[in-house]
Amino acid sequence: MTDVRLPPGVGWTALLTAYARAQEQRRADPLFDDPWAGPLIGTALGATGGELPRLGPARDDGTSVLWEMFGAYFAAGRTPFFDDQVRAGVADGAEQVVLLAAGMDARAARLDLPEDVRVYEVDTAPVLDFKAAVLGGTGTDVRRRTPVVADLREDWPSALAGAGFRPGRPTVWIVEGLLMYLDAQACDRLVTTAREASGPGSRIAVEYFRRIPEMDSVPPVDEAEKEALELILGLFRSGPSADPATWLGGLGITPAQVTEVPDELRRLGRPVPAVLDLELTTDPMRIWLAAGTF
Repeated sequence: MTDVRLPPGVGWTALLTAYARAQEQRRADPLFDDPWAGPLIGTALGATGGELPRLGPARDDGTSVLWEMFGAYFAAGRTPFFDDQVRAGVADGAEQVVLLAAGMDARAARLDLPEDVRVYEVDTAPVLDFKAAVLGGTGTDVRRRTPVVADLREDWPSALAGAGFRPGRPTVWIVEGLLMYLDAQACDRLVTTAREASGPGSRIAVEYFRRIPEMDSVPPVDEAEKEALELILGLFRSGPSADPATWLGGLGITPAQVTEVPDELRRLGRPVPAVLDLELTTDPMRIWLAAGTF
């Protein structure tokens, strides 16, 4: 592969999910196939094999309670859920998939979608360019992938339409790892915009925290973890103002599925980190996963 370097503007938070997915691929029983997570992380961190270098709270040695929680959440807790929502939406006739704040997501390459389904990845130019260079260097077929350079705080619908998105057609919207960084009004606007741009038979999938986590929710094991957790929690905003069924219903979307990360982990036969477990923690970090149709 040609020399590809992580450019300025790609925060390490955009890489944490890929890190967890790369770790998942090393298991004997991976829950999904993502052969591109490893190259993305390896290129970003300059890793050539063996254990992955540490990245913020992410570490490859199994010693961090914080990363035990985040790793389980990012990989097993939510990735299969969103994969299933894409497949279900396409099976129901969706012609387009939109990944808002796409980050290092490789679904356009790994989900084996029909050739006529377009996947629009909305994110900043440094993120999209870096990912394109890494995937291209692996020989990955990225014809289904359409990058859309846009800031979600600005006029991203125009950028999406300019990239070929067809308003009024059945669409799957994936809003993964985003709503916790927005306030309630911004969450409402984003979902309303997606609904208004879509045709009948469309679907949206989201995830967000019941409440903003606090620093003592997961005790950091060292100063570096403390700094990483402070940075992550400093980015959090309120998220949506109600539980998923109430919130989506109030925006004209019919809730189709509502679950929580611990329930997904149990369903998939994976252990639930103590900080997420209702049976072990009096005030766990509750993380909803939800999908709706419109």
